[in-house]
Amino acid sequence: YNGFDGIKTGIRLMGDYMDYHHKFDGTFWINTGFNQIDEHLPHENIPYYVEPNTLFQESKNINGYDRISYQLTYETGIHKLNRGLSFHSSSRKLDGLNIHSLGFKQIASSGANLIYLEFKAINRPKTEHFAYLLNPEETFWHTGKWNNTINAGIQHRYKYFKGDGLIDLSIRSSSLGSDYQYSQLSLKALNKFNIAKFKLKTRIFSQHATGISIAPESKLYAAGANPEQMMENIFTRSTGLISRDWVSYSSELNHFHMGGGLNLRAYNGYIMPEGENIQQILSFNGTSGVSFSSELEFNDYFSFFRNLNIKTYGFLDMGWINTNVIDQKLNLGSFRMDGGIGFSVGILEINKKTIQFRVDLPWYMNRPPAGENYFSFNRYIIGINRCF
Repeated sequence: YNGFDGIKTGIRLMGDYMDYHHKFDGTFWINTGFNQIDEHLPHENIPYYVEPNTLFQESKNINGYDRISYQLTYETGIHKLNRGLSFHSSSRKLDGLNIHSLGFKQIASSGANLIYLEFKAINRPKTEHFAYLLNPEETFWHTGKWNNTINAGIQHRYKYFKGDGLIDLSIRSSSLGSDYQYSQLSLKALNKFNIAKFKLKTRIFSQHATGISIAPESKLYAAGANPEQMMENIFTRSTGLISRDWVSYSSELNHFHMGGGLNLRAYNGYIMPEGENIQQILSFNGTSGVSFSSELEFNDYFSFFRNLNIKTYGFLDMGWINTNVIDQKLNLGSFRMDGGIGFSVGILEINKKTIQFRVDLPWYMNRPPAGENYFSFNRYIIGINRCF
């Protein structure tokens, strides 16, 4: 279900050989348009004349939704070429967005290293498809444009005394047929340490982009996931399950968060102005930045939370995001930091992945919105999944 397609009905087909060759997963939907969210429908004001005045009547397009949607994935091992090598492809026409990809993955014999190469094409064909989006403005998406990229990277997993970690280094560049021209270099390092009954989790993230123009859905977001990443979650890829009011951006903080980006979670929904008057820049998204986040889990000290399988943790986020346009010299904005406590619990499993519901209480911010204090016990965010 979503707010534009209405109720969907469909069928899912899956198959594989020995869970390694020819793994196929396909889902097909017929969209009924039943029980649409009326206020989200595409609309226009049609003029009509009543002498001597021109009046306007609002017309809503209840039939602009996609009648049929599908999602297909295919993966197979090609160990005859090289041990641990696999090919994958996918195609999706779902919730007003077309995504197609194909690529290769090479896993080392030890399983500690992964090298990947992928071509990806993204297109949102029609203006009417803004009706699917939680943020239906051109600040977040453009319609009728292709965002085609080549993506390559390497991941390394490692273990050490009382801990383990992951380093992911990736590069992304616009490809043939793209309406944009940009490149991104990203580095992510995740670590987990066990200290007595505490578990310390850390995340270091850095990204730098260059080019002439960048797709708005692929920009770096200060508080959390960008629009492209939100399309990979059933709760955030379209309206219907989450209110648009929960994810809108303004001069105030908002309350729904999806982990990702620089993950400065307290600044969720805040436009983060930099500068003054006509030179003011809104830095809630950008192209380059660096951040450090940490979460210290302490639920093993409280049997009540442990018995309910609720994770409890204190968190600290800090980082910078740039304020320049992508083709200008790099200029980082103000240092931002937040901290507080949080709670998370697994609520259901989809495609072998556990969906976590979380509540974070960011009591401290070093650059709060105008009129708010550095410390406030009234702040809260509700989120889906943790990004580390």
